[in-house]
Amino acid sequence: MIFVPPPFAADAIMEAADGGVDLIVAITEGIPVMDMMRVKNFLKDKACRLIGPNCPGLLAPGIAKLGILPTSIVKEGPVGLVSRSGTLTYEVVYQLTAAGLGQTTCLGIGGDPVIGTTFMDAIITVIETLDTPEPQVMIEARIIDTTKRFSSTLGISWGLCTLVAMGRPSSSK
Repeated sequence: MIFVPPPFAADAIMEAADGGVDLIVAITEGIPVMDMMRVKNFLKDKACRLIGPNCPGLLAPGIAKLGILPTSIVKEGPVGLVSRSGTLTYEVVYQLTAAGLGQTTCLGIGGDPVIGTTFMDAIITVIETLDTPEPQVMIEARIIDTTKRFSSTLGISWGLCTLVAMGRPSSSK
């Protein structure tokens, strides 16, 4: 897990990859874009996955946690969650748990302009790790149409796939 100030985070990520770490979670927010472009180029020849930066990490209730997602708001269940927003991830997990719907995997992929794992890669990974007969996935709306095109391949149930929130209210309201 990378949790260092932004000016040093790119070097920390590359050092972790050079050291053989196969899953790197970068919590740090605001890593300079040019630094992250250098990281993306560096990682393309490495056998590792980068989650983040500017993410809450990932959590599989009752199994593992890598990041800063609070375990007190999750419970085991059939829902896989992928989001760019850390705050949105927390809120959706909390609301799902309050409604009695547990989670298999909660994954915040990062909100900075350049991130290591795309929505599609994250969704495919979450689906591959779901251990339920009828997986449910919640994602942000900006990629629902793209993901629906692959739904038969991925085996996703879209009954619970909804937009939670996106955008800003107009200035006239």
